[in-house]
Amino acid sequence: MRRITLMFGLLLGCFIAEAHVDSTRIEFTDRENQLRVAIHLPGGIDQLPNGLSIWRVLFKVGVQEAEKGGLEKFLSEKQVGSTYRIPLPPRDTIRVEILATVEDEEDRKAFGLSIQRPEKKESSKRFFPKRDVGFYIGLNNWHGPNTLVRESELRWPQSVYVALSFRRNMDIWRSEHVAFGFSYAPEFVWYNLRFQGQTVLRENTLGEPEFELETTPLKKAKLTVPQFSLPVMFHVGIPKTKWTLSVGPYASIRLGGYTKVKYAMGGGKEKLRGDFDMRPWQTGWMAEVGRKSGIKLFIRQDNQPLFRTTGRNEKVWAVGVRF
Repeated sequence: MRRITLMFGLLLGCFIAEAHVDSTRIEFTDRENQLRVAIHLPGGIDQLPNGLSIWRVLFKVGVQEAEKGGLEKFLSEKQVGSTYRIPLPPRDTIRVEILATVEDEEDRKAFGLSIQRPEKKESSKRFFPKRDVGFYIGLNNWHGPNTLVRESELRWPQSVYVALSFRRNMDIWRSEHVAFGFSYAPEFVWYNLRFQGQTVLRENTLGEPEFELETTPLKKAKLTVPQFSLPVMFHVGIPKTKWTLSVGPYASIRLGGYTKVKYAMGGGKEKLRGDFDMRPWQTGWMAEVGRKSGIKLFIRQDNQPLFRTTGRNEKVWAVGVRF
């Protein structure tokens, strides 16, 4: 336990030390004191004050009036190469460095204003955006190990998968050649499962699903299953080409369900809401491949059958594109 505490303290100390390194250097000529100075600030400064002077810059960044006396004494000595340090609560320090003395107007004209800020390293930039919104559209189908699936065969490409994703990405590690990331993405998902021919889905007296053949000619019959899904994805990206590969599991909660039948003659419609003994939750796996900020191909597979009824093993899957 002591070792863990010590390591944590060392890491925290390194973080604090790194966080308070000088980040901005302002070099200019102070006409009032006839000095060329450099002020090293631990942070940035939004806008320089009018009538540029040492004290106005320091006052702008929060130095207290009590420090003015000691600063004036330091400047009056005009020792080239000397440095005056001013504490800036809670843990920062400002440094004022005398670079040269300025004797006349020509010297003052020879020096201009210089502001230096550290450049961000290319490797520190994010490869995966912090967040993005994605729209999925693709084709639904299901499969199972028994012959009952034949009676519930779906029509392609009329069975459509639709989803809206709100993804939050986090970079794990990046080099010049490869980047690794992690994301979670709340999604709203719709399965639109359209049946073949005269097949319709109804519930029997036990609330179990039954696929029946309708005698009245049908234009279409389908089952719609809305869900709330949460995928957790791991990403690999190639910075040079911007291509990415993503894979991960997901968990879904069903938000309802209904069947819709449209008759061929007369245009009559029938809409029936119910759970049809469908599972209230699902788990599965999905994968994506494509350009980082472009269109991606995806595939998605449920782990459990859609229906809880014994003997029904229809597992839903989808393929398509993500925008």
